[in-house]
Amino acid sequence: MRRQLRQVLEGAGIKAVTPHMFRRTVATAVNANAGTELASEMLGHTDTRSRGSTTFSAARW
Repeated sequence: MRRQLRQVLEGAGIKAVTPHMFRRTVATAVNANAGTELASEMLGHTDTRSRGSTTFSAARW
């Protein structure tokens, strides 16, 4: 997964993005457009009400 993501990002001219950053960005977009429950479900959480200490928010960088 990491190698494929790196190849796609390099092809698009994007650098310094990790799979975790990509995952959080997608989760944030899903949360903003479809809600926390769907975002948690897509991330594979068994309890969609619980996301641990992770919050969906705009990127800080």
